[in-house]
Amino acid sequence: MATTRPTSSIGGQLPTPTFTAAAGDSQVTLNCTNASTYTLHVDYAANSTWPASMTTDSSYTNNSAITGLTNGTTYRFDMTFVDEFGNTSVPATVTAAPAAAGSTVPLFVHNLRLMGAL
Repeated sequence: MATTRPTSSIGGQLPTPTFTAAAGDSQVTLNCTNASTYTLHVDYAANSTWPASMTTDSSYTNNSAITGLTNGTTYRFDMTFVDEFGNTSVPATVTAAPAAAGSTVPLFVHNLRLMGAL
């Protein structure tokens, strides 16, 4: 006998999360802009090791920092909504690279030409 899984109480597919990532020192904070009553499920790993070393947070709290990340490494974050029946949305993906406070991006200047009196 086949079993059926209950469907979402809203009668259709769950919406796809819309979220942004804000990088900080050894951390990234995710902000889901269309968060609702669904549970936020986040998978993340360094881009170079995705999905082999993926970490899962099955009850992510919106706007909280994911800590312990390596500065200068780009991470991939996939977020899905999960409803009370276990149904999941299509995942949304962003990337972010944490950086130490006060760190700068190298600037390269080519063909600099000074004009006028010094």
